[in-house]
Amino acid sequence: MNLDQSVHLQRRIHRFAVMGILITGLLVALATAIPMYRHAHTLVSSSHMEGVRAQAQAVGQFLEKATELARQIASRSAVRDKLVEYNRWEISLAEMAQFSAPRIREALDQAGNIAGMVRFDAEGNPVLELGIALPDAAQALAGQDPIATRRTGPVATAAGPHLLVSAPILSRDGERVGTDVLAFGLSQLQAPLTRAHGSLPRTRLLVFNGESGTTVELGPSGTVVRVFDTTESAPGYLRRAVDGPAGQQHVAQNGPDEIVFYTAIREMPGWSFAYSIPATDFYRPVLWQILLPLSMIALLVSAGAVLTARTIRPMAERVLQQARDLTELGESRLLAASVFDASPQAVLIMDASHRIIEANRASVRITGYGQSKLHGKPLCEALFRPEKRASCDELLWQRVDAHNGWQGETELLRCSGEVFPAWQSVTPVRDASGVIRHYICMFTDIGEKKQAEERIRHLAHHDPLTDLPNRTLLTDRLAHGLDRARRHRTSLAVLFIDLDRFKYVNDSLGHPVGDALLRIVAERFATALREEDTLSRIGGDEFVVILEELGGADDAARVARKLLDALETPSRVDGHDLFIGASIGISLFPTDGDSIDTLVRCADSAMYRAKEVGRNTFQFFTPEQASQSRERFELERDLRQAVERGELRLVYQPQADCATGRIVGVEALVRWQHPTRGLVPPDRFIPLAEEIGLISKIGAWVLNAACAQAYQWEKQGRSLRIAVNLSGQQISRDGLVELVREVLGTTGLSPTQLELEITEGHLLQRVEQCIATLRDLKSLGVTLAIDDFGTGYSSLSYLKKLPVDRLKIDRSFVEGIPDDRDDVAIVATILSMARNLGLDVIAEGVENETQLTHLRDARCAEYQGYLLSRPVSPAELEALLLDATT
Repeated sequence: MNLDQSVHLQRRIHRFAVMGILITGLLVALATAIPMYRHAHTLVSSSHMEGVRAQAQAVGQFLEKATELARQIASRSAVRDKLVEYNRWEISLAEMAQFSAPRIREALDQAGNIAGMVRFDAEGNPVLELGIALPDAAQALAGQDPIATRRTGPVATAAGPHLLVSAPILSRDGERVGTDVLAFGLSQLQAPLTRAHGSLPRTRLLVFNGESGTTVELGPSGTVVRVFDTTESAPGYLRRAVDGPAGQQHVAQNGPDEIVFYTAIREMPGWSFAYSIPATDFYRPVLWQILLPLSMIALLVSAGAVLTARTIRPMAERVLQQARDLTELGESRLLAASVFDASPQAVLIMDASHRIIEANRASVRITGYGQSKLHGKPLCEALFRPEKRASCDELLWQRVDAHNGWQGETELLRCSGEVFPAWQSVTPVRDASGVIRHYICMFTDIGEKKQAEERIRHLAHHDPLTDLPNRTLLTDRLAHGLDRARRHRTSLAVLFIDLDRFKYVNDSLGHPVGDALLRIVAERFATALREEDTLSRIGGDEFVVILEELGGADDAARVARKLLDALETPSRVDGHDLFIGASIGISLFPTDGDSIDTLVRCADSAMYRAKEVGRNTFQFFTPEQASQSRERFELERDLRQAVERGELRLVYQPQADCATGRIVGVEALVRWQHPTRGLVPPDRFIPLAEEIGLISKIGAWVLNAACAQAYQWEKQGRSLRIAVNLSGQQISRDGLVELVREVLGTTGLSPTQLELEITEGHLLQRVEQCIATLRDLKSLGVTLAIDDFGTGYSSLSYLKKLPVDRLKIDRSFVEGIPDDRDDVAIVATILSMARNLGLDVIAEGVENETQLTHLRDARCAEYQGYLLSRPVSPAELEALLLDATT
């Protein structure tokens, strides 16, 4: 019998012993619990049956008392005699009521539980009513039996359910002279019911009147819960209890099950009573009565099982320890063998002469050698290349013996002749006296790991889109290039390249097309350069080229021209022929600088100069550009903070009616009041804001400030249309419509007072996108105008599609009238076309009366210009408006 079988046998003995005790305890518990449960169930049922009989008796006594009170009130002689006199027509109804009412009311008050009554004469007519109004059942009850006392109900009254009791009024001769019907409230049942059997919080009490078929349900406090009007609606056990024996019934319903106890009301034949409690409330005391004995049995059985287990365990442990000692040595050997063979690392065991005596499966899988080919071979001969075996035998084992082991990266040989990188360790195994008996060699193929590391290094230094060197590798190569140039006293050039019109491709055709175009450009640039030159993409559409060992500036210019020529042919991307150019800035070492940052910055500055002179060209860095670059940097830095510092200002140029000269609107124009530079003209900072992506932020500020000012004028009684210019970037980006809606809501300005101006040139670049945006703006109720109209040449075909209200004739056409016939013809054409399309026209740049007269004669609606006023501050505009009205 092995160790597992011994353990299994001991566990079975232990388990059977404990289970025997538990089963015995269970049988004893069942034998005890069943008769105890039956006895407890009988006791609880008897208690509840006694309770239902006591409560039924209390209800019967209540009914008897009500009947007796009715008889007493009906038998009062004084009021009875008055009723006899009334029946004989000796007194009037009023006299009878006047005499009887106070006396009967006194009797009712003394009774204390009578809510109302009706007295009927001998013919069954009501002659006196006291208390609450009684239903028609009262008169029906009075006529059922002229000489007997009757009960009905409970019936519904204005004050709730009441029991009706009729009592005959008999003369001194025993003749019936009338009937009293009294209404008794059911609240008096609370005290006798509680005294009879206490009050359980979830008890339902039911009283059934077999004569009228009415059932009333009472709560545990005696309050009426509901009334059933028909015999069919009464539960069957109530109907059976009228003439049958008392009993109990388990009732299942939608809610919790109930136990019902019922009996007849002996004091009132034809009546029955029942009460029900939730089944859980009934069985709880039954279970509590058997809980203590069962708990004691469970405790004794558990103690017996624990004692048995404690007694058996030491004996089982001694037997198991003997079996464990016998198998421990074999298991340790099996474990070592399984670890050796299952290890993911290759493991070789060698003897003291370095020959392989054991190899695990991983070593066979990694090297491709079988066990037979490895067995008996020296390690260096089996796994190292022939040219490395001598050094292995000489150096490896010296290090292992000297340092008690060695580990490091090496190259090993597969069976196929392939060499692979490996991480290898060799450890000696010594006996108790310190003599080496074996060596253990472990190694792992790290080829995939090295490839991954190489890939990570490549990604860290190359642009993922074009696979060109990135900024990090560019900096490293430029540093090495500068070192070589200093040592050999040669020239070096840095070319900073920015693609022209690339942003339009990205915005109009999407980033996938833009990325494909960048890859094509990178390939063309690489083709135009020498192998030793460095081409790098440092981000977006910016490239940098390093040219080493130049003969002079002419060589750099020649390379720049080759790069520009490489872009002359259109690039075909996704079905589009894309024409793109480049602006190139060139800096030279050592002429323009001696450091990486200086050369790149100078080339960047020269590139901006190339853009300024017309794009698609190259420029060398000059000292003047350094000053311009520094000034541009400082201006860009200050502009980014101008909004937060409150340095922007708005001025307003009036717009007037050509016919009357009345000022009808203003155009809001932004100015920058620099703290040290003074007033910066718009033509200097607006293009810069568009270039650095700040124009949308400035445009939002202008829109908000202009609308707030217009609302202030509107509150002062000066209702002026205010025109605000929108930049191309504002229209191209999402959120413009939400911005205008938010500003109108925040400032309170009416949308009809706001006019938004869009330049015609931007409309031509993105017609379809602009149409959708303008329609959304138009839905807000604002006015839309096309600024600089007439300069776009090809926009007329789209004019009918645009949801605009007004055209602004560009000042370049106004300044030549009336002398320049071409300008006169253009203005006349614009005015005629606008009238045919139902558009208003305003001319800008009007500077003299001759121009205004011509425009007025040509039926131009409005104008603005220096003839009317220069752009002025809000206070100056208010003064101008005041002068115009006086």
